[in-house]
Amino acid sequence: MIYYITIHHNTDKFINLQASYIKKYTPSTVSDYKVYCGFSGISKCTGSEENFIKHSFVNLTNVNRQHWFRMNYLFDKIKEEETFDDEDLLVFMDGDAFPIDYWESKIRKSLETHKAVAVERREDIEPLLDEKWKPYPHPLFFATKAKFWLENNLKWGLNESIGAQTAGNLLKKWFQEHDYSYAPLLRSNVMNIHPLFFGVYGDIVYHHGSSSGNKIVYGSSDIWLRPSLAEKHGVGLDIHVPLIPQFNGAISTLVLQTILQVPEFIRIFFLGKE
Repeated sequence: MIYYITIHHNTDKFINLQASYIKKYTPSTVSDYKVYCGFSGISKCTGSEENFIKHSFVNLTNVNRQHWFRMNYLFDKIKEEETFDDEDLLVFMDGDAFPIDYWESKIRKSLETHKAVAVERREDIEPLLDEKWKPYPHPLFFATKAKFWLENNLKWGLNESIGAQTAGNLLKKWFQEHDYSYAPLLRSNVMNIHPLFFGVYGDIVYHHGSSSGNKIVYGSSDIWLRPSLAEKHGVGLDIHVPLIPQFNGAISTLVLQTILQVPEFIRIFFLGKE
């Protein structure tokens, strides 16, 4: 069994898309699966009903809004309802991320020598984070054995001791302290239209990266790759130069529309594969 944990906040535009790709690239002939899909800020999860037959929807409206807290909350729901077998997989995945190829065999092969497989966004500059804590496992895609996560009481959270506000740092610290390793999935785009958004990792998972319903389309690289503007405006660059997030938003909309219209677009455009 494969257990997916994913969260959709303030927008439903990726729910059906994600469900369709999960269904396509997690064939039941190999492993059965179930998606624990948390949502808030939207009234209903809509889309093709045939894509949702493996979904358990959880309303998170009254749950702490922190993404890391909600991931832990959903895993607790799974613990209450499921019994894990030794080979069951647990996959955390952002709401705007989804597999674009048959990924399971590759992940299971990596788990023979590592305790987890996780995206590392090495392309994300993050100059305010100490170098010793980079890179780190990112929750946009993190896979491990369900029993490993359960038996070690692992959780997402903020590592306040290093002043970092990214959930993956806490896991990085735990893995180091316990002498465990995880296999990194790195950005594999052959074509980039943004240094951070619209990324493919390990040729198997796509992350749109600019879909959140509660923030503008704007990331660390938008600041720090523009040193003159960064020196002048710092993290408030989006306020002082709104053209940047506005243009990112227009690109995000165009890319999403194209993905919806042309399913093979991601592989063709970003990976140069059919």
